[in-house]
Amino acid sequence: MHYSGKTERYPLNDDIWSMILSLVGGDDARALSLASRCIHLVARRLVLSRAELSTPRQLMNACSFMLEDSRHRACWLRELRIRSSALGPRPSSGRLLIDPTLLADCLHAAQNLRTLVLPCVEALVVAEPHLEDALVSLARLDCIELSGIAERALDVTLKMASRPSQVTLGFVPPMPFPESLSALGSLPLLGNAHTVELRMQLYHSPTAEFKLSTLGRHSSVREVRLVSCTPLPLHHLFPNMRTLRMRGMKYTQSRGWGDWAWPSSVPLAEVTASIADITSLSKAPIRQLYIRETSEFWLHERVRDALIATRPIYLNIRPETWYHGSGGLEALGTFLQASLGQEGRLRCLEVTVTCYTPLEAPLVWVVRPTSSLTVMLVLIHDSVPALAAPCHWRF
Repeated sequence: MHYSGKTERYPLNDDIWSMILSLVGGDDARALSLASRCIHLVARRLVLSRAELSTPRQLMNACSFMLEDSRHRACWLRELRIRSSALGPRPSSGRLLIDPTLLADCLHAAQNLRTLVLPCVEALVVAEPHLEDALVSLARLDCIELSGIAERALDVTLKMASRPSQVTLGFVPPMPFPESLSALGSLPLLGNAHTVELRMQLYHSPTAEFKLSTLGRHSSVREVRLVSCTPLPLHHLFPNMRTLRMRGMKYTQSRGWGDWAWPSSVPLAEVTASIADITSLSKAPIRQLYIRETSEFWLHERVRDALIATRPIYLNIRPETWYHGSGGLEALGTFLQASLGQEGRLRCLEVTVTCYTPLEAPLVWVVRPTSSLTVMLVLIHDSVPALAAPCHWRF
């Protein structure tokens, strides 16, 4: 056999190596890049494409590294996730343990970013005004999460060039009403968004006047998530919303849903909320209803009225506590039968519970809440080991 002494080239092109390397982690890609010059550049791009930073030292080192050769490093950064701990122990108060100028320069250089998670934006912008220009200049973001937003940071979001499909905005409570709500309605950042998550508590001044007809709309939004929010005029802001998830809603004497409630004539595809949120939000039909509640909600008359009004096809109930003394699973079956009746449209019922005694077992609760019910699934947590298995019935 004749040996030429020449090194044989790898037959795989960069696209194939990119697909292979996308299946391994950053450390493995870094190690693999040392094994072959042919895949070094591809692996290097993968390693440089993502950064998740949780300490001030990590953040400063990452920014310095990217800026040392921004044309061949920062340009490959696609995903940057910064935790609040990376800014210091109390960054929201303005006590930063980093150089915000270095962070601003890094964002300026990373013009190909697709995902950005940035906390304490207000404190950062106040500490380094150039950070505003850096955020505004990013034009290719598809997913953005900004928290710690107050009035100055809100002005920055109004100028941003990106039109991401996923937007998460966390505001420093309380935000002034109606100024911040008007800004939210006209926010260009939401112009192409499909999914929006908001953490926003409004302060309602008794003398504030506001006309909903003047509020801007974001017609592209299909899914809205509200976390620790006061009620918002959802139908006016997001008229084409079909999925709503609510958690930790804040209600005040001056502001409930009231005239901001979702209209009963506009059905919703999916809602996840506590029963208090559902009963006050709307009486619109809901196709899939996920109830998250810690109290014995099935004993309340308003819950019955809410289920009759929303007429879910799929109902998922997941209470965090379940007490045999209140009737347990059997009481729930009786309640559903009385609430939904024989003419309801419920087809699938799923209940996740923790049973503390064998008396709570679904084996004594094989009921048929409505004549239309075709599937019932009961998931039992393992407080009673012998019963810790799902029970699935089809009618």
